[in-house]
Amino acid sequence: FPSHEELYVSPSRRAELMAMLKEHGSVTNFESEVLRRDGRVIWVSENIRTMITDEGELIGFEGTVQNITARKRAEDESQLLQKLTMAISMAQDFRSALQTVLEQICEFTEWKLGEVWIPVLGSDLLACSPAWYSGPRNSERFRQISEKMTFPKGVGFPGRVWYSQRPEWLWDIQNETELAFPRKFCSLELGLRAALGIPILDKGDVMAVMVFFMTKPKDADQNLVGVISAIATQLGSLMQRKRDEEEIRLMNREIVLARDQAKCQTYRDWE
Repeated sequence: FPSHEELYVSPSRRAELMAMLKEHGSVTNFESEVLRRDGRVIWVSENIRTMITDEGELIGFEGTVQNITARKRAEDESQLLQKLTMAISMAQDFRSALQTVLEQICEFTEWKLGEVWIPVLGSDLLACSPAWYSGPRNSERFRQISEKMTFPKGVGFPGRVWYSQRPEWLWDIQNETELAFPRKFCSLELGLRAALGIPILDKGDVMAVMVFFMTKPKDADQNLVGVISAIATQLGSLMQRKRDEEEIRLMNREIVLARDQAKCQTYRDWE
């Protein structure tokens, strides 16, 4: 069993374990989330059997408890990748694909806010896209400020990620200057203390820059950077495909419109 320094996150979990031991005399690979005294939540796998005397009296339990947090995290991350890949491939357009990415990543990580910055065609500026996820209340002002901003390549946090084409952390927004991070005080008002920027790449081109905000980075968050970067690489090709599909649809509409206009002109010429 978890020690006295650990508690089951789900109070009913221990009762389930005891019921299985009573019925079967043993349990194998019984997985649960437990809360350690230091506040960390971990996953454990228990293999336990009852110890019975010849007279049938229960005298105790024996077995092993294994920390499987890393394995469970890897499984969850793999499932996240699969869900995102499927969701993006089924998305109707580029905008809904971006929205899906933000929502699912923020819900998985419990990060408080997510946004996407898109290169403006024909310029060297990043603009805030309609894709948006917000957990904190009263974030409308933050959003309104963001929608009015653009960032040149290499300038501001999104611009730096765009320029470097690599993930970048802001470990403490409090230490940033307003020049480097214009939304500093607006972020702090919402309790946002750190940020992570992830580029979405396709064949060396930045399709978008995702920016996530959190109250405080956790160890697991840092480990996720590689996973989300891998997700972003796959999303880049999927997003490019969606953008290409949209461009093809627009071209087809223009062709149909031009054809219809040509028919109308022909009819007028006949008259």
